Amino acid sequence: MTIVEAVRWVAERLTLHEIADAYLEGEVLVRHILGVDRAQLYKRWREEFPRQKEEPLKALVLRRIRGEPLAYLVGRREFYGLDFYVDSRVLIPRPETEALVEATFDLAYSRALFKGGPLLVADVGTGSGNIAVSLACHLYQAIIYATDVSKDALEVARINARGHGVENRIHFIQGDLLGSVPQPVDLIVANLPYIKNADLPTLSREIRDFEPLVALDGGQDGLGLIRRLLLQAQGKLKGGGVLLLEMGEGQDQEVVKLASTLFPEGEVTTLPDLRGVERVLKVCSVVPSLSLMGSSIWLQEYLNIPTRPPRNVPGASPPETPGGGGAFAGRTAFRGRVGGKNNVASTHKDLCLSVKRFAEPNTTTGKAT
Repeated sequence: MTIVEAVRWVAERLTLHEIADAYLEGEVLVRHILGVDRAQLYKRWREEFPRQKEEPLKALVLRRIRGEPLAYLVGRREFYGLDFYVDSRVLIPRPETEALVEATFDLAYSRALFKGGPLLVADVGTGSGNIAVSLACHLYQAIIYATDVSKDALEVARINARGHGVENRIHFIQGDLLGSVPQPVDLIVANLPYIKNADLPTLSREIRDFEPLVALDGGQDGLGLIRRLLLQAQGKLKGGGVLLLEMGEGQDQEVVKLASTLFPEGEVTTLPDLRGVERVLKVCSVVPSLSLMGSSIWLQEYLNIPTRPPRNVPGASPPETPGGGGAFAGRTAFRGRVGGKNNVASTHKDLCLSVKRFAEPNTTTGKAT
């Protein structure tokens, strides 16, 4: 049996059990058994498949047919362009969570333009550490606290931090939500369980029988942990800070209502994932008083007409636009919702962070710019 025949053999058996992308999964399993990448696999396409590898391959195929997720079988999953070790102790990272990471990067980069010093970030419910490690690999000056109630999950997260060389820039904390985070932070990022109790039995076998229940169960209405996090965030989020929270499909209205109640003076919006589902809640904490602003008329217009770019203010740089010049040229824009209305906001200069810039004193004059 050649290597290509081994791939076809695996694909045929997976297809018989109605497993989607059977041929692609066959390639992944054969590559895993041989310890080669895709290019090497194709290069050796016509070589004989090692006889001593046949039984291990059959064992993996049997486990896959029984429903065990492919990511657990090969021990890895790609997320935001990085490889992560995963096993049954942690939830497998999902593509939709990349919207949360992308939003975090845009806010972090914008904030770096307005304030010096390290960016303090809390990743709540870190699981495999995919969010915390992705942030640490790109935000070199950030101080990141990664919390999880599961000791086993934190062990996996530490493996991934070491694998990507960022273990010295992430503080892993076993604890309940934000309770063990030692200080207020600039950014809170969270992907918490949000599936209703009643919906758990309806999940696919791969998820229901193999992924950790503690990482899935969101309580009676799916929002139990989200409510608690938003309550705790009131005391853990710096003034002008931002909270980004992943939520389930169809939960956006209830979560926005809750966040608006707890942060009545802040800005509450939602951001969609690649499928157009409102996936990320964004909460900007209390903005500075209008009395501190050098141009309250400009601010009022900005807040009331979010779909229009702000007027130029003396001493301030014009807002960057997607595809335009500047440090963030070519970056994409998210479509969010403010007060139920569509809002196309440049992710480079987020509203609440832009407002903070005009409230901060000028280091030369001591007055607000």
